[in-house]
Amino acid sequence: MEISLHGANNYTESARYVLDCEGAVGILKRKLTGEIPEYITTFKTFNEGSIDLDPHYFYAYLQPELSEYDAWFNVKDDLLVLGVSVKDMDKIGHYYGRFIAYMEEKHRLRISRQTKEEKWLMPHIRPGCRVDYGVGRILFAGEVAGFLNPMGEGISAGMESGYCAANAVIEHLDNPETVREAYRKSTENLKSYMQRQWSLVGGMAGTFREME
Repeated sequence: MEISLHGANNYTESARYVLDCEGAVGILKRKLTGEIPEYITTFKTFNEGSIDLDPHYFYAYLQPELSEYDAWFNVKDDLLVLGVSVKDMDKIGHYYGRFIAYMEEKHRLRISRQTKEEKWLMPHIRPGCRVDYGVGRILFAGEVAGFLNPMGEGISAGMESGYCAANAVIEHLDNPETVREAYRKSTENLKSYMQRQWSLVGGMAGTFREME
């Protein structure tokens, strides 16, 4: 097949297969399937300051009063990272403010200066943890396929699913149907692990009860 690429210059690449790892937005997948996925919006800030928490850990907060999904704190490059996830983008400011107030009260958070902020999307994982393996000779891997662990951890699943997809192509190059089935089988353990992780979170917090 031929893939047209558009940028400063337009050109065409020929390929036997395409491995789509474009993340949650999945523009190509949306064009192929016509589906509009559900998203979770995440917002985080990087700050100079202090807090009474061990900087070596990642802290997740599942209380529904702090976010519509989850809130978190960690330290990266000596900066305090604080974030919230929401289903409704218009509620970012509301929940972020509540989370900051909570951290100030419970953990003596003190922010002297915010250095930057980031916002991005991740797929809204639903009961059953549906995974889409691809269409024809186009295979999906990582978040665009539906692989995502709780708390938005997608790198490990993205790398493993991409590796499995590539191996399936190598082993069954001339048979696309066999490629997808081999890819599905090789990621059964990955999907099972993802389902167990989401079920565990479902048993911990009402926000995720449907995943239990």
